[in-house]
Amino acid sequence: MRRFARLTDGFSKRVENHAHMLALHFAHYNFCHVHKTLKCSPAIAAGVSETPPDMERIVGLIDAQAPAPKRPGPKPGTGGRPRKSKGDNTLGRIGLALGREFPNSHLRRLMRTRQSGGLRRSSAHRPAQEAPMATTLRERYVPERVNPMRTDPPGTLTSMPSPDHMHHLHIFSDRNYDAMVTFYQRLFNAEIVAVNEEQGPPLTFLTYDDHDHRIVIIKKPGWGAKPGEKVGVSHLAFCYASLGELIYVYKKMKEWGYPPPHWTVNHGNSTSFYYRDPDGNEVETMLDNYSTLDTQTYKRYYQFTEEFGPMREGNFDPDKMVALYESGVPESILLDREEVRRMVREGTL
Repeated sequence: MRRFARLTDGFSKRVENHAHMLALHFAHYNFCHVHKTLKCSPAIAAGVSETPPDMERIVGLIDAQAPAPKRPGPKPGTGGRPRKSKGDNTLGRIGLALGREFPNSHLRRLMRTRQSGGLRRSSAHRPAQEAPMATTLRERYVPERVNPMRTDPPGTLTSMPSPDHMHHLHIFSDRNYDAMVTFYQRLFNAEIVAVNEEQGPPLTFLTYDDHDHRIVIIKKPGWGAKPGEKVGVSHLAFCYASLGELIYVYKKMKEWGYPPPHWTVNHGNSTSFYYRDPDGNEVETMLDNYSTLDTQTYKRYYQFTEEFGPMREGNFDPDKMVALYESGVPESILLDREEVRRMVREGTL
């Protein structure tokens, strides 16, 4: 998106070049880029692709649809000056290439472009001057129509569905209400989306991605402190993308004065730091050490076997982990349970 930054080498005044750049960005964002929240590309999540193509493959698909543009020759009557190029409709070629590569009817409708090179715009994306000025909050902030992820006509589902993803959690608090909001803001680098103090007990909605909320802290006046021995949810686990992220979170929480994690362990298929929030709820920040299916296979067939050994042998000192990481020891070593066990025995971890 750097082409929109003025006064740079990448800036262009031609709308066709902006359209071409956006088309490449759209293809990379949806087909090549692995998103942190999905752990895959949107195309894989939508079921229209099995493996993320790289941009070299995308460019190859584009070039296969039409010959490379020829150098424009001189225009008659211009004294030999080359005439201006009208563009090669890169936008349409990307849509056609991806539509043929991933033959899904919904995707093809999504990627189809006008032969003239322009994208069809829905009424929701028309310039502001084409629509009357919004006079109510509903007109300004509520879409014209609902748009669920998918619609299943009656009779389509023939078996019990599973959830698509875990959406959010609610946490009751009382005396530590404000401290709880601050804790989760900091731990997840979250932002407050809304605070409702008008319709019952105060509650604060927080999110760390594009969802409307992921965590809600609800104040329950008079409930007091959480009892030490309780039956219920044990802990909540949140997955990160790298060991570097886990270590960065650890260092920031330590800098802010929060108690250190009471358990840091390599489970074999994952690496985890366990914290307690101001009310004593356990929160796990974790990283999968392998791909999703490999992690499941590890747990199913190996993690609790005699060969695996006691779980406590994967316990490590977080400060020593930070020191090893910052000294350049690769993650391929620091995330390997057998290497962790060896370094713990040697006293280096």
